[in-house]
Amino acid sequence: MKQPVDVIATFLVPPIQCLSNAEYQTRVWLKKLGPEEDSFAECVEMFYEAYDLIGQMEGDILIISQRKGLDDLYRMIKTFYKTLSDKDFTNIHRVLEDQHWHAIQAKAGEVLALLIKD
Repeated sequence: MKQPVDVIATFLVPPIQCLSNAEYQTRVWLKKLGPEEDSFAECVEMFYEAYDLIGQMEGDILIISQRKGLDDLYRMIKTFYKTLSDKDFTNIHRVLEDQHWHAIQAKAGEVLALLIKD
């Protein structure tokens, strides 16, 4: 099994980087400019999978502030996701302009800083 730090760096950090980076989201999700190819839904799904993976690991591999931030981010995304219609997934502009999404971006940046802090 991978070491906890490897799991965090490999599975948890990338989707949180994606969630926190407004420039990336505009360039890749909205304008479809590569070289990356992903979408809002794919990024959120990667985050959910990483969150579940961390939760399934034996013992808590996160410190308290990391766990709290991660749990808060998870709840914020779940709540926001429930407000979206099918149309929103094809009109990502609506998502990127939403004030709740801006709060998610900020929280993701905070969590990212906690995770990569040495």
